[in-house]
Amino acid sequence: MNYYFYKDLKLSAFCLGCAQFGQKYGISNKNAILNESETKSIIKRTIDSGINFFDTAADYGNSEEILGKFLASYKNKDLVIATKIKYIKDKFINSKTIKKEIQSSLESSLKKLQRDYLDIVYIHQYLLFFSFPEIFLEVLNNYKKKGFIRYIGISLYEPYEINKALEYDEIDIFQIPYNVLNRDFEESNGINLLKQKEKLIILRNIFSQGLFFLSLNNLPKYFKPVQKTLKTFYKEIKKKFNSKEEFFLGYVLNKYRWPIILGVYFVSQLKKNLSIFDSPPSKEIFKKVESKIPNISKAYTDPRNWFLNK
Repeated sequence: MNYYFYKDLKLSAFCLGCAQFGQKYGISNKNAILNESETKSIIKRTIDSGINFFDTAADYGNSEEILGKFLASYKNKDLVIATKIKYIKDKFINSKTIKKEIQSSLESSLKKLQRDYLDIVYIHQYLLFFSFPEIFLEVLNNYKKKGFIRYIGISLYEPYEINKALEYDEIDIFQIPYNVLNRDFEESNGINLLKQKEKLIILRNIFSQGLFFLSLNNLPKYFKPVQKTLKTFYKEIKKKFNSKEEFFLGYVLNKYRWPIILGVYFVSQLKKNLSIFDSPPSKEIFKKVESKIPNISKAYTDPRNWFLNK
C-alpha cells in the first residue's frame, strides 16, 4: 500500500468509505445495509492490507458507531478517521443553533467512534458555512486547541467554491469529486490552486456512486439520453482493460497520488480495488483511449442532479 504524507498525517492511498456500514448507499447497490459479519470482515481485511484511512459521517446512519466498535481492537495501529459534521436541519437557523448543533455533532462523533480526538472533521454544509464562517470556525478551532480535532476540512462540489473556502486558512483539507467523466476541478484549475496553497486533496466519487457499474439495460430512465454514449465508451474500455474498475480507478491513479475514497460491499471488491492500487495500468494504455472519453453533461455525472424517479 502506498501512503501520502501531509504534515503529521500518514494516509493510505486507499481510503475506505464507510457510508455503506450505516445506510444503503450508491446507485448500483442492490443490497441492504452491510451486516456485522460482513463489516467486520471488510475492516479486518482493510487493516491487514495496510489501509489506515477511514471516511465516515454523522449522517451515515450508525456508521460511526459501527466503525468505532470494530476499530476499538486496533488501538495500537496508526489509524486516521475522517468524519463530517451532522447536517443542520433547523429551519430557524441562527448563530446560537448552529453553534449548539456543531458542538453536539462533535461530541457525538467522539463518543460513537470511541476516540479521544477526531483526526479530520469536514464541514459538509459548505453553503451554510459560507453564511456563518465565524461560528463554524469558532467552535472547530476551540475543539482543535483542546486537542479534540487535528485537522479541519471541507467537502465541496463545485470548483468556484474553492476560492471562497481558501479565504479561511484554518481549512487544511479539501474533499472533492473527481472521475474520468467529471473533471471540473481539474479543468477549472481548481486542483492546481489547491496544490499551490499546499492543501491536502482527498478525491471521492471515482465510480460516480456506482453508476459506471450499472448494466446499461438496467439504467434508470433518467439516463436514457446518455445510454448510447456510455455503451460506445464502455466498448472502448473493454478493448484495453480487464475491468471498469481497472479503467476508472487506474485513470485517477495515473494522474494523482492523493488519497481516494472508495466504498466496498464485499471483501472480493476490496481485493480487486487493492490490486489496482498496487499495480495500476500504465499511462501509455490510457493514452490510447483518452480521445474516446465522451463529454457528458453534469446532469448525468453529478449525483446531486439525478432525478431517478423520472
